[in-house]
Amino acid sequence: MIKHLAVKLKSLVLSTGLLLVSSGFVQAQESGAVAHGGEREFYMAFIPGDWHILPRQKQSERYYGEWIPKNQQAENWQDMIILQIFPGQGDESLQDSKRPEKALDRIAAAYKKNCSAMAATDALNDQVNGYWTGFRLIYCAQDLSGSTGEISLFRVTIGRNATYIIQRAFRVPGFELGQKPDPVSAQRLKEAFGIIRQGWICQEKTDRSCPENWAGTFELITSLNPAVYSFDANGKASD
Repeated sequence: MIKHLAVKLKSLVLSTGLLLVSSGFVQAQESGAVAHGGEREFYMAFIPGDWHILPRQKQSERYYGEWIPKNQQAENWQDMIILQIFPGQGDESLQDSKRPEKALDRIAAAYKKNCSAMAATDALNDQVNGYWTGFRLIYCAQDLSGSTGEISLFRVTIGRNATYIIQRAFRVPGFELGQKPDPVSAQRLKEAFGIIRQGWICQEKTDRSCPENWAGTFELITSLNPAVYSFDANGKASD
């Protein structure tokens, strides 16, 4: 099963072209999310325009935002994007290439405790705009607290000031690992990977500077809580 998932993750990379995208491509997206990690460091993520954000929350030392399609409800969602930010958990040197994998290992360990059976790929690592990032595909056959299973693609990016995690989750009926057909089609996984790979970090007044035309948006976000916001095609933050 693990080998099968590893092949699947690599095939997603190949099917979407480059592993990651340039910051210029992300800036052209119609809508998305932005999170402030401190010291004017921002993580920008693509969110489809027909999804909406649920009430934002802060738990312990993390902020997070959750998005679902507009035709789904929070109580019984089937598709979700989660953007989490952990302020103070960055890497000032930006040299530790193993940090994303370690974070992904902690995520996999949590799923192992809460799933009847689970499988996960090895981390797939790269750099974007000078920041280390890692991907992992996780299958949870059935949540121990209910009757549903979950398939999720994770991406962890380590900034100077914070760790950023974006997740594309599919909630499905409980299943057997390795069953055919797959609970989530290859096309839907390809689309999911296409979403989470379109994220990047920028930091104002550094060599990894942010888009100048979004200066007003970033100024607003640094002065408000919580630290995760949606933005529209004009870079305007919204609830």
